[in-house]
Amino acid sequence: MRLQKLREDIYRKRLDGFVVTDSINRRYISGFTGSSGLLLVTELGAYLITDFRYFEQAKSETYEFEVIRHGPSIFETLVEVMVDKGLKNVGFESENMSFKDYDDLSRLSKNIELVSTNGVIERIRMIKDDIEIEKIRNAAKLSDKAFLRILEIMRPGMKERDIAIELEYLFRKFGGERASFDTIVASGERGALPHGTASAKPLHDGDLVTIDFGAIFEGYSSDCTRTVAIGNVSRKAQEIYNIVLRAQLAGLEAVKPGMSCKALDSLVRSIIVEEGYGEFFGHGLGHGVGMRVHESPVLSQKGTDTLRPGVVVTVEPGIYLLGWGGVRIEDLVVIHEDGAEILTKTTKDLLILK
Repeated sequence: MRLQKLREDIYRKRLDGFVVTDSINRRYISGFTGSSGLLLVTELGAYLITDFRYFEQAKSETYEFEVIRHGPSIFETLVEVMVDKGLKNVGFESENMSFKDYDDLSRLSKNIELVSTNGVIERIRMIKDDIEIEKIRNAAKLSDKAFLRILEIMRPGMKERDIAIELEYLFRKFGGERASFDTIVASGERGALPHGTASAKPLHDGDLVTIDFGAIFEGYSSDCTRTVAIGNVSRKAQEIYNIVLRAQLAGLEAVKPGMSCKALDSLVRSIIVEEGYGEFFGHGLGHGVGMRVHESPVLSQKGTDTLRPGVVVTVEPGIYLLGWGGVRIEDLVVIHEDGAEILTKTTKDLLILK
């Protein structure tokens, strides 16, 4: 089915073939999990070109592709196949090919037109099937389980970095491949950094701690953010937390098939703006999640997509005050024909850890 959808796009673009070099797209289309290789897809053929290290693995992981072992140059072998099949114009993933690789390929394929394309497979990947959704659901379950365990050991004096390390260990212990991104732990004033990499800073009484975490299960990612409190927190912290929570809950209640990504962002953003914190919510409301933790669609004021069944997105408003700290609350949501399902289940009550 995935191969057929790609062929339909190739036909619409009037291409003779399409070269896949991105590792995630290669795995999505072919099932091949090795770290080296490329795909060539034509109207009638499908070829996976890799080296001797992955030749047997490739044959065992894919059944729709003819596996070809290349020699010293993978592009020389690719061009040999393109010439043999009489291809005249071939698309390639311009976002995922370096200038050097493009230069090498174009030099070898002088009589073949190379056509730059963007987002061809990414658009196909945006709509998940039931198997993909179940893998994302399992990724969310194991990351929730790990987070609940980490809440049991968080305490004043513990370093942000130690929290991140423990979470990423638990992801693997509970059946995940690894973290889907570098775990974010930002406490106290560092909470004003939306992507604050976990540091050596210890947790202090009165800190809000934003933890953004996710795991990979069988190639698919989860993404969740919770903000918790250490010890006694100020009234201001509680007020800002409640504003973000109210905005996030409004977004979860509104999300549905047929809604534009821009409209959903506007609805949630308006609540934060009305409370006087609009300038401190500087990022988009969310993004798609799948084999990559950030993919299409984009929920923001620049978003052009409409939510459709099979799309998995985050809903993650935040408020970030330089010199004070911040709050972000994020859930992972899958769009169904009749509404939406929240995949991340941990509580969003403001937890106060002693």
